[in-house]
Amino acid sequence: MSQEIMGQLTELTDLVREKAASADVVDKATYATGVAELQAELKSLRDDLAAKSAPRHDAQDVREQAAEAFANFMVKGFDPKNELHRKAAAEANFLTGEAGGFTIPRVVDPEIGELLRQTSPVRSMARVISAPMGYVHLAKNSKPAASKRAEGGAVTDGQVSTYNEITFGSAEFYENAALSIWTLDGDSPIDFAAQAKKDILAGLAELEAQEHLLGTTQNTIKYGPTPTAVLVNSGLLTLGVSANANRFTNDVGKLGGVMSAANKAVTFDDLIKLQASLHSNYSGNAKYLFGSELETQLFTLKDGNGNYVWALNQAIAGGPATIRGKEYAVSDFMPDINTAANGAVTVLYGDFSKYLITEQAGVSWVFDPITDLRRVKYHARMRQGSGLTDFQAMRALTNKAGT
Repeated sequence: MSQEIMGQLTELTDLVREKAASADVVDKATYATGVAELQAELKSLRDDLAAKSAPRHDAQDVREQAAEAFANFMVKGFDPKNELHRKAAAEANFLTGEAGGFTIPRVVDPEIGELLRQTSPVRSMARVISAPMGYVHLAKNSKPAASKRAEGGAVTDGQVSTYNEITFGSAEFYENAALSIWTLDGDSPIDFAAQAKKDILAGLAELEAQEHLLGTTQNTIKYGPTPTAVLVNSGLLTLGVSANANRFTNDVGKLGGVMSAANKAVTFDDLIKLQASLHSNYSGNAKYLFGSELETQLFTLKDGNGNYVWALNQAIAGGPATIRGKEYAVSDFMPDINTAANGAVTVLYGDFSKYLITEQAGVSWVFDPITDLRRVKYHARMRQGSGLTDFQAMRALTNKAGT
């Protein structure tokens, strides 16, 4: 208690004692006022002390409690006697669906999302939304065309926008981990539950990264004045390629392709041609995607004077990795340039925000210490659709045929 507050209380107490012994009416009134002030001061002091002694409930506390509850849940499952578990269930931090299991607490979602973005370069550049199974997306296929006329000239019908109707398919990714039932005893020096969580999430992230490039989940696209339905795969590398593409090439279900000048080699001349084949509407947000082997090959290219060519194109140290001012990403699922098949896509370049990921269900966990008395099983699953929505927005560099 501060000296200032103590002094004020002492003055009020002395005043009350002095006026209480007086028979004067004015002093009696002063006495009543002093009593009221003293009571108010004491109440304020009690409230202040109660607030200071109350437990903290800031954002850090919430994160710590949620992390503790999640770790406990991963080891022993939902415990109705655990106050944090009951609170999480009541506030829908854990959700159960018809298929059973619990979704990840909201405080863990950012961690999962960051891991998925780091593992899947396409996700880090794509547009991600929450959508139900069978989600239908309308993608513009052509834009309206304006007309002009002289004074008194005829007014003709204009061209209106046309759209492709894309119905996304669904794929479920799942991962299992099994540990000795002894890990539930709580006497291990290693946090096996936390490690199981990391391994499961890493497995899901790796599979998702593969799906976006090599996936064969089929989407249905309807296009044209008399709608024609075609099946198109989700993976960018599984799409067909239209040869000798220019910036106006827009074939549904296919990537516009440019062929490299040599077999199993890519030069900056090839990349310049690839950039030129993309319409300017998409170039502002365009990025490259290729494999680490090609990155090494580009790094080691030299000019006639023996200087590294890429050194002339690098951004300021600490900035994003770029090629001719355009950011690039590396994926383990892009073909190895050294062993690429004839006609294989070795570089993707375009506006990856036109690749849509529809998250149809969050990551759901199932904890099972019962079906096998020797082991405790952890199972996680997630469901999504994905695919390119604008085929003019993406270009592919293909490997020239040779030996």
